[in-house]
Amino acid sequence: MTRSIDANVTGSTEIHGDNSRKVAVTLGIDPDSILDLAMSMNPYASKSTEILKKHIDSLRFYPDSSQATKILADYLEVDESCLLLTNGASEAIAVVCRELEVASVNECEFSLYKRHLKYVAPNHPTIMSNPNNPTGKLADDHEYSDVWDESFYPLSTGVFTRRDFERGSVVIGSLTKLFSLPGLRIGYIVFPTEEGKKSAKGNLPYWNVNSLALSAMEDLLSSMDLSRWARGIADLRDDLSSIFQTLGFNPYSSNAPYVLVPDACYLIEPLMAKGIFVRDARSFGFKDAIRVGVCSEVGLGRLNLALKEIV
Repeated sequence: MTRSIDANVTGSTEIHGDNSRKVAVTLGIDPDSILDLAMSMNPYASKSTEILKKHIDSLRFYPDSSQATKILADYLEVDESCLLLTNGASEAIAVVCRELEVASVNECEFSLYKRHLKYVAPNHPTIMSNPNNPTGKLADDHEYSDVWDESFYPLSTGVFTRRDFERGSVVIGSLTKLFSLPGLRIGYIVFPTEEGKKSAKGNLPYWNVNSLALSAMEDLLSSMDLSRWARGIADLRDDLSSIFQTLGFNPYSSNAPYVLVPDACYLIEPLMAKGIFVRDARSFGFKDAIRVGVCSEVGLGRLNLALKEIV
């Protein structure tokens, strides 16, 4: 039997992949039984953990990022002097924001940007996500930002990057989401110049990316099938939107591996009681919306049944 849910138990109704298992235990729910739609991962990256097993011995040695940097730089077709590997996209965001100190951020954006800036102000360098997090809308082809966060871009388009670094932008990426390995913690920053990387690298500790992630880089990249993954995610996203539409909701049109559903915050707690976690979108600047990650057909069936019992 699950316990009653209140803010004292969960810390709030804000659930994210970093605390979902802890919340499940607190509520008396088996953590392995939860359907965690509060985070958005690639439902097709089933081979990732098998790949890591082949590289487990790398953990016996201190990390050396030089070879992995070259491998990813060759894949991205960028100069490795402009590519910096990071401990997930979260560290990439923190590093870039530390360099900027002050930036312009739209009201409805990923909250981590504002958290790592000294303050937000108009008429300063801009930080934007592409696709937008949480609406899922891709940026217009000619839209410019000083910093682009492309953490969800490959899964949204089937293309690794829009290459805005060729137009002078700093570009942030996440392999964590691409390979559905949130615990592996590997992201990157592409700077338009070598000087940008040198400055940012000076703010990072030694060995910021672990040996396992670095060792597995080539095999992980070789396992990708971006166009197939993106097509499959688009189909699942359409099914996810249809579930909500059938029940009278009006989800945003999305290109991303998630959908934003307005006027739906009241669903958070009853879904949580059924072991299904969705993201409260208030941290993104939306008052009464939830962000729901794309999942497998089995997960969609479970969500559909739960919603029919609630609504």
